Amino acid sequence: KIRFGIFPQMIADLSSIALYRLDINMRSASVLGIVGTGAGGFGAVLILAVDGNQWPILATVLAIIIPMVLIVDTISSYLRSKLA
Repeated sequence: KIRFGIFPQMIADLSSIALYRLDINMRSASVLGIVGTGAGGFGAVLILAVDGNQWPILATVLAIIIPMVLIVDTISSYLRSKLA
């Protein structure tokens, strides 16, 4: 009953939630790093580049973060629409 009845109904919802959390975690990793450098992640690199006036490093990190967030958002929204 669980394998053929409950599990197929749950898998779409669980996968959708997991993809949504991945999307949220990608975005919040940058924000947490900016707010507090102890959190690490890309945000810490961003804040250190701004504090040190290292504009090429800042531009490079932003050039990595923005497409990465857009790609993860696009993939997760596509997969969530297919699962629903």
